[in-house]
Amino acid sequence: MSLKRVDISSDVYFVCLSHALTTEIEEVMGLLLGDIEETASGSVSHVTAVSVLARLDKRKDRVEISAEQLAAATQEAEKLSEALGKRTRVVGWYHSHPHITVFPSRVDVETQASYQMLDRGFVGLIFSCFNKDPADTSDRVQVLGFQSYDSRRPAPPSARGHSRNSSTSGMPSSSSGRRDVINLDDSPPHSQSSLDAELENAMDISGNEAQAGFEHIEIPIQIVPPPRNGPNLLEKLVDLQRILAGEEQAAYFASLVPPTGYDEALPVVKRHSAAVFEKALCRLFELQQVPLMLALDQRLSEATQQIELLEKEKAYLKKKLKKRRAIHVTDAEAHSDHEMADSPASPDY
Repeated sequence: MSLKRVDISSDVYFVCLSHALTTEIEEVMGLLLGDIEETASGSVSHVTAVSVLARLDKRKDRVEISAEQLAAATQEAEKLSEALGKRTRVVGWYHSHPHITVFPSRVDVETQASYQMLDRGFVGLIFSCFNKDPADTSDRVQVLGFQSYDSRRPAPPSARGHSRNSSTSGMPSSSSGRRDVINLDDSPPHSQSSLDAELENAMDISGNEAQAGFEHIEIPIQIVPPPRNGPNLLEKLVDLQRILAGEEQAAYFASLVPPTGYDEALPVVKRHSAAVFEKALCRLFELQQVPLMLALDQRLSEATQQIELLEKEKAYLKKKLKKRRAIHVTDAEAHSDHEMADSPASPDY
């Protein structure tokens, strides 16, 4: 059964987008966790959790997943299944496209095809960010869901006549009928120059895919509220900071590897590497950790206010319920007295 839609929780979308915005130089990636629902018209992928991955190699044009990372994500999904009482598994992957179009490259399509050999419902998400519209120089974030299919075979139903579903700057605002669901099928208006550039890039990508025998199918995306008993994904934002700091530390240690014929790195290399490492940590603290702390503090304040309102409502409802119970008891006693008064007196013998 072909995949007809991806329902991604708003918390997962926020974590993926935050991860994509951590760097505009290299691509980042992670794995999507959830389950797939089979319906009469097709499959629906429900993404309720995410596994943020550390980059094996910082590259601006591609990302890689090791077998160890995939196994760790599978174990994480199994733990979620036990904790939540419902099946959770790896259902897809996401990666970023900084400063380039949202359309998948030939490598993306081939990678997606290899994953679909293991799971037909596996889906890929691309977050295109750090793009400016030439018309008004505004930043634009686009999201695209896709699968791969062999162009040498008949196209699946979801690939026929399906329009582009890339979207939105920041958090999209178009709705799909329900107030709590955001549909990413509608694209914002773009300038003619940006559309021409994307069309030319898409034609090049399509040509590369045709040579490889695979093409991509665009899968509609809907942002839905997180499940009530879902995992706490705010912890993922904290884990993301640890991962980013760990990547910088790994790069620092790699720069200290002595060249051939030397017992240790040259002093000038040590000083330069230490300065680069310190600068990277300061940048991480300034652009990632401080905004995150402020955002979490704001969210905590909002949650505290909501708890206070709910406590007041709880006290009001308890008082109202107690009053109604008292009225009900009074009515019952009055009704009982009325029945006793209306009943005929028993004769004396």
